[in-house]
Amino acid sequence: MGGTIKFVPQAPVIGKFATSAKVGVEATEGGNESTSFNGMINIPLIDGKLALRLVGSVVDRGGWIDRGVVNDFPLPDPSITGSYFTAPRADLSGVTPDKVYKNTNTVRSDTFRAAVLWQPTDRLTITPSFFYQKIRTGAPDSYDESPGTDVHYQPFDIKETYGDEAKIATVKGQYSFDDFDLNSVTSYARRRQTQVQDSSEGLFKSNADFEGLTGYAIADGGLGQASTTESQPVTQFTQEIRLTSTTQSDFSWIVGAYYNRFTSHYQAISITPDAGPILGTTVGYSADLADESSEVAVFASLGYQLTPKLKVTVGARQYSYLDNVSGETGGILGGGVIDAKKAKTSGVNPSFNLSYTPSSNHLLYASVAKGMRQGAAQPATPHICDADVTALGLSEAPTRFDPDYVWNYELGSKNQYFNRKLTLNAAIYRMKWQGVQQYVALPQCGFTYTDNAGEVTVNGVDFEFDARLPAGFGLSGSVGYVDAAFDRDDPRTGTMAGDPLQNVPEWTGNVAFTYDKDFGSDYALKARLGASHVGGSRVVSYDKFQLDGYTLVDGRIGIGKGKWLVSMYVDNLTNERVVLNRPLALTFNVPRLDRLQSSRPRTVGIEFTIKQ
Repeated sequence: MGGTIKFVPQAPVIGKFATSAKVGVEATEGGNESTSFNGMINIPLIDGKLALRLVGSVVDRGGWIDRGVVNDFPLPDPSITGSYFTAPRADLSGVTPDKVYKNTNTVRSDTFRAAVLWQPTDRLTITPSFFYQKIRTGAPDSYDESPGTDVHYQPFDIKETYGDEAKIATVKGQYSFDDFDLNSVTSYARRRQTQVQDSSEGLFKSNADFEGLTGYAIADGGLGQASTTESQPVTQFTQEIRLTSTTQSDFSWIVGAYYNRFTSHYQAISITPDAGPILGTTVGYSADLADESSEVAVFASLGYQLTPKLKVTVGARQYSYLDNVSGETGGILGGGVIDAKKAKTSGVNPSFNLSYTPSSNHLLYASVAKGMRQGAAQPATPHICDADVTALGLSEAPTRFDPDYVWNYELGSKNQYFNRKLTLNAAIYRMKWQGVQQYVALPQCGFTYTDNAGEVTVNGVDFEFDARLPAGFGLSGSVGYVDAAFDRDDPRTGTMAGDPLQNVPEWTGNVAFTYDKDFGSDYALKARLGASHVGGSRVVSYDKFQLDGYTLVDGRIGIGKGKWLVSMYVDNLTNERVVLNRPLALTFNVPRLDRLQSSRPRTVGIEFTIKQ
């Protein structure tokens, strides 16, 4: 439902020269081949004082979804529903495209990281680092819901590319005093995302009933091609200072402060270059939205060992968040100027944890914590959505959604048995979520926005196990159950009591069977066969859409000797065709014109790794 994944990269190692490299190649059923290269070098610069670590990777992932251009693109039949807007897409199953671009959803990813570890004294460590990543895709991993083949059909030849470039500079410092450690983390990040989407069919369906359109091309009585380009550069500066106790006593503590400044400039424009004489403009929709936000927080945590086996920890985080937004939307569907809007949020998030350790192999705990997710601004909906908005009891759709808050109550147990050959962990939790941020679909105009949709109660159970069996075999797995539903009706968002929370499957689970065995003194064999299951969930595009559950199976086997390892693997062993999502359009969503995000078909690969 939410959370943060913390990635901690390997730090440079002082006094040791080391290198490693991994090369891989793989083939996807019905698609192109993929290649990858990863390399690392660790260089000691000053003995006992300074080291440099460089890491880089280049990944070229082949695609499997085609793009077909049909010049004489068939029109939907308005007699089925009474309008072009709601009519189902014409049947394309027997259509032969005039142009076919094979396996267009390629991905190229270049990543580089450099880090220096400087230890001028035994107490002081300074680690500056720089991270760079550039991702380019040839097309999204999605195909047309109708006719449902691994193809995206278009009336015009428009590439749908995506780019993502990120740069992050970080300086970490730690000084060890006699009784506590002082840690400082300073970072500055710049990121720019750009994407292009074909909106020709959406433009036709949104205007055909009003403009008397008889085709897609201008020569056929249409509006011609349309494409939407979206760009969002962001910058972020963060600073955190933390003091952590290190003395061996019944008391332990952490205190710190945090500052974050974030700026974003969202721009989107939908262009119809040939439709000016008909629509009076070539701009179907445009948005220019500037957002500046800052957050200041202080936090503290105090732990006390009540008895040798019982420990209590209490903490709190006091925050103050300020957001300032301005911008405008234009074009045929634009809503005009967005008045500068400021929002200020402040509060305290407390936490409490009680842990009981009857032995070194068993832990019981109870925790209570409060969390907050920040709100944000969003473009205004166009005037063609006024009827949809009025039906929800609103005078206008919100141009900002508020923070949401959650209280989490959890009981858990972590246990190890038989000389730590068997691990069993379990947890049961309950969450009370207020003002949940959810997508709201406006069915008559095809736009969506985000609003705070009442309260949700979440009840869940997690269980995991890991067993090391005789003769090098192992068995591990986990299962999770979540019951997440709205507590009451909310006319503002159209949610009803009992509606499931969006994008939250009821059941998840995985299981893996492993084998790890040394042969003689030189060779080692490693093997793994695993399966993961994700239950069904509800998402929102034009309307509410139920995703089916799915199970994916993967396997890997490798043999190594000394410094090298060769591995073969297969992902999606049973070649399941899974619908992962129903992505939103960049401009407007129209009925019966959705695309489905697909899982990757069966992929078989081989990797060679060497370390020194």
